[in-house]
Amino acid sequence: MRDEKEKGPGDGTASRGPRADARTTERGNDASRRACPTPSFSDAEALAKAGHQLIPLRPRDKAPRDKDWPRRAYALDELMEWARGGGNLGVRLRATDLVVDADPRNYPEGRDSLAELARDVGLDLDAVPHTITGGGGHHYWLRKPADFETLGKLPQYPGIDFKSRGFQVVAPGSVHPSGERYR
Repeated sequence: MRDEKEKGPGDGTASRGPRADARTTERGNDASRRACPTPSFSDAEALAKAGHQLIPLRPRDKAPRDKDWPRRAYALDELMEWARGGGNLGVRLRATDLVVDADPRNYPEGRDSLAELARDVGLDLDAVPHTITGGGGHHYWLRKPADFETLGKLPQYPGIDFKSRGFQVVAPGSVHPSGERYR
């Protein structure tokens, strides 16, 4: 997860904020022709040590490896071995987790749904830990009261999903089907 400024890809510029480093080209999925980066899970391991529950995902995929992932407990050493072997990792979200999943590829033309959401609720996105997804989107990590129910989507913010208990998100260090790493 990013919580400090880092260099952007190839141009030496800082990369933070809601639309920074968004790879929104229409190149399609060229994963089969590209070299896959080696997964790197130091951020995912830090999430586990902070109390988040990691789960194994299929290699270069967003889908859980196991059908019983919502209930099954995993040992961290088992997960790290899976990841070292090329598997991806996910984070099983708790009742107090709220991940704002923003995918600019799904915004209507000429709109920035994430900027609109941030403006409407007074959210400073630069102050929120986030992961840049392998598909060019963002996962913004927030906390909420455990008994506060959330909706998965709001029609006024197309391209934004709200994920909490019962969902999982891909962990930083995993490799997207496109071949790009979550970071």
